[in-house]
Amino acid sequence: MSTLLLAVLLFAAPARPQSVSITVSNALSCDQQTARLTAASTCSGIVTYRFSGPNGFTAVNTSGLVSATVNGAYSVTATGDGGCVATGTAAVGSTLPPDYLPLVDLFNATNGPGWLNKTGWLTNCDPCSGWFGVGCTNNRVTSLSFATYFPGNGLSGQLPASIGQLSALQTLNLSYNQTLSGPLPASLTQLSNLQTLNLSYNRFSGTAFDQLTGIPSLQVINLAYNSFSGSLPEAVSNLTNLKELYAGANKLTGSIPASLGNLTNLVQLDVSLNKLTGPIPASLGMLTKLNWLYLSNNLLAGGIPAELGNLTQLRTLYLGNNGLTGAIPVSLGNLINVELLGVDNNQLSGTIPNSLAALTKLRSLYLQNNQLTGTLPDYLGSFPALSEFRAENNQLTGSIPAGLGGLPQLRYVTLQNNRLEGCIPPSLTPLCAGYVNIDNNPGLPAWTDFCANGANGQVSVRNGNWQDAGTWACGRVPTVRDFVTLKHTVTVPAGTGQQARQIRYTATGSLQYETGGTVQIGQ
Repeated sequence: MSTLLLAVLLFAAPARPQSVSITVSNALSCDQQTARLTAASTCSGIVTYRFSGPNGFTAVNTSGLVSATVNGAYSVTATGDGGCVATGTAAVGSTLPPDYLPLVDLFNATNGPGWLNKTGWLTNCDPCSGWFGVGCTNNRVTSLSFATYFPGNGLSGQLPASIGQLSALQTLNLSYNQTLSGPLPASLTQLSNLQTLNLSYNRFSGTAFDQLTGIPSLQVINLAYNSFSGSLPEAVSNLTNLKELYAGANKLTGSIPASLGNLTNLVQLDVSLNKLTGPIPASLGMLTKLNWLYLSNNLLAGGIPAELGNLTQLRTLYLGNNGLTGAIPVSLGNLINVELLGVDNNQLSGTIPNSLAALTKLRSLYLQNNQLTGTLPDYLGSFPALSEFRAENNQLTGSIPAGLGGLPQLRYVTLQNNRLEGCIPPSLTPLCAGYVNIDNNPGLPAWTDFCANGANGQVSVRNGNWQDAGTWACGRVPTVRDFVTLKHTVTVPAGTGQQARQIRYTATGSLQYETGGTVQIGQ
C-alpha cells in the first residue's frame, strides 16, 4: 500500500466515540440523606465536569465528584483535550417521604433554628408525624400554616425553589413574618392543587401575579402588606375559582384590568394602598357576589361607574383617597346591604343623591374632602345603625338635619369647613357625649356653647339690625342666654335695649349703637 493511500485511510478513519458515566453511591434515606455522584470520562487530559440537577443544582470541577441531597435526575458534561465532549445522566433515588426534602430546604432557607416554634421539625424524616404547622392527608403535606397574627413564626430569608415540589399542597400560609423577603420562586406555578395562598405582612418583592395566574385552583390570594410591584395582568381572569383577592398595601402600578370582571366568584376584593392608575372598570359591576370592595388610596381617575350599583351584596364599598371626579351615582342607592360607604378625598361634585336614603344599614358614611354642593338630606336621620358621618371640607349649604340627634349609635360627626347655617337642632344634644366638629361654617353657632349651655349661640350672617331676625343664623333675635358671635357689622337701634350672655368679635365683626341703644351682657 502506498504511503499516500495509507495517509488517506488514516484521515478517513472514524473518531473513537467518547463517553462519560455517573455512578450513584446510594439512594437517599432517613439514614443516608446525602448521595455521592462520581463521573468518569474517556476524554484525555484535564477533564472538566459540569453537573446539573433538580432545583437548579449546578457544580463544576475536575474531580468528577459531587454530593446530592435531592432525589431526581442529574446530568454531567465532560470536556477534555482536543475538543472532546461527552454527556451522561443518572438518577438519585429516595425512600424518604416525598415532601421531606422540600421542607428541609424551607427550614434551612428561612432560618429554621430561629423560628419561634419548630416543634418536630427535622427530629425525624416524616413531616406528617406532628411537625408544627404541617397538615397532611394520606401521608402527603396538604397544609403549611404557621401563624395568623403577629409576631408570626420568625421566618426570615427567601423561599427556596424546592417549595414547588410540595405537589399536594392546598394551603400555604406564611403570613406575619416580618423578615421573609425576596421574590416569589417561579416554581410556585407547580403547586397545581393550591387553593389558599397567604403571604400577607411580610417583605416580599418583585412581581407576583405572573406566577399566580398559572394556578387556576386558587380560591384565596392574600398578598397584603408587602412590597410587590408590577401590574395586575389581564391574565388574572384565568383564576376563575378565586373568591378572595387581597393585594392591598403594596407597590402595584398600572390600571385595573377589565378582565377582573370575569372573576364572578369573587366575594372580597382589596387592591387599596397601591399606585394603580386609570379608571375604575365598569366590568367590576359583574362581580355580583362581592361583599367587600376596597379600591382606596390609589391614583384612580374618572367617574364612579354606575355599574357598581349592581353589587347589591356589598357590605363595604371604599373608594376614598383617589382622584375620582363627577357625581356620586344615583345607582349606589341600590346597595341596600352596604354598611360602610366611603368616597372621601376625591374631587367629586354635585349633590348627595336622594337615592342613598335606601341605605338603611349604613354604619359609616364618608363624604369628606370633595366638592359636594347642596344640602344635607333629611334622610340622614333614618339610618339607625349610623355611628360615623363625615362630610367636612365640601361646599354644603343649608342647616343640620334634626334627625341626626335621634340616631342611637351616632358618636362621630364632622361637618367643618362648609357653608352650613341656622340653629343647631335641640335634638342633637345627645351628640355632646361624642365627637362633633362644625367649625368654620359661617352661619352656625359654636358647638361648645350648645353643649355647655343647652342653648344655641347666635352668629351674624349679614350686616344688619340687631332686632332683625334675618341678621342671625338661627332666624331669631338673641336672648340673654345666647353667646353672640359677630362676623358682620350689627347695629343696635336707637332707644332699644338688647340682651346677650356674651359677645365675641371676629376680625370682620363690629357693633354699632344708635342713640340710646344698649346691650345688656349676662343674666
